[in-house]
Amino acid sequence: MDEFFISISRIVDSYVQHFANDDVESWRREHLGDGYPTTVSPGDMIHDLLVTQFLDLTLAAVECDECGRLWFQEKPNTNRYHAYVPEVDAEKRTKKLGDFKSQDER
Repeated sequence: MDEFFISISRIVDSYVQHFANDDVESWRREHLGDGYPTTVSPGDMIHDLLVTQFLDLTLAAVECDECGRLWFQEKPNTNRYHAYVPEVDAEKRTKKLGDFKSQDER
């Protein structure tokens, strides 16, 4: 998370410096490349960079609706995950809006 937030502050600081120097165009080329549209608003440009940084620096975690396993991504931008199995038997638990209850609790 630290890397992600550090990258956010660097992106924003860099934009503010380029804006102050009336040189947003070079900032856009530097951070987004020559093929990036020139008509995009500053907020949308920063949004696109933040999404990219988020995906590059964070791991996904997903839950199987059927068995309750948690799958954690090995590395950013990969489709490889490690599974963790819940301690409660899958047949004795139900999922309702993220809340797990055993059959005895229903």
